[in-house]
Amino acid sequence: MSSAAEQGKQTSLAHLGAFAAMLAGGHLPRLSSLRIEHGEWTPGAIPHSVFLHLSTFHSVTYLTLYDITLPSITVLLRLVCALDGLKWLYISHLRFLDRQPPPANRRWAPPPALKNLRHECLDEVHTIGLTADLETSSGHALVQFLLKAAKCLNVKQLLHHAGQALHQLALTWLSSPLGGDQHGVQPLDGMHLCC
Repeated sequence: MSSAAEQGKQTSLAHLGAFAAMLAGGHLPRLSSLRIEHGEWTPGAIPHSVFLHLSTFHSVTYLTLYDITLPSITVLLRLVCALDGLKWLYISHLRFLDRQPPPANRRWAPPPALKNLRHECLDEVHTIGLTADLETSSGHALVQFLLKAAKCLNVKQLLHHAGQALHQLALTWLSSPLGGDQHGVQPLDGMHLCC
């Protein structure tokens, strides 16, 4: 029997709210990594209290968001800011139902130790995969990058917004427009790139 992911359908992430509520309050004191993948967070499917429950997961230092659809950029930022011990954020194949930025007067309190982001995306014709590793001096700088990156429509825009925070860059040729084998490019030091 094929799974929903194999059929190209995303399953609901509604169970995330129940998980967070059930295990909030220090029940998992050694949990250091949280991975949310292959699902869709539809508007209204998860109560807003999920962010309050997630804020009790102080030991989580690594968050992976892989192949998921979120209602909005605001939900992404609320999710990141709820985990106050976060140090690393990994994003790949992330989609938004609404790409509108949050209200300009909205203040974010990012995790103070969050300084590293790995962001993977594909170009418009799915021939090049890009992995950008960013390191900044503050969580606030990464939140500002996330606000901009979430609205990017192509790799060029993403690299432009990365700016001086770009530490490593890897380009992977997924397919050649002329056919042939796949080729990969080893990570390059950001100091030698002109973006």
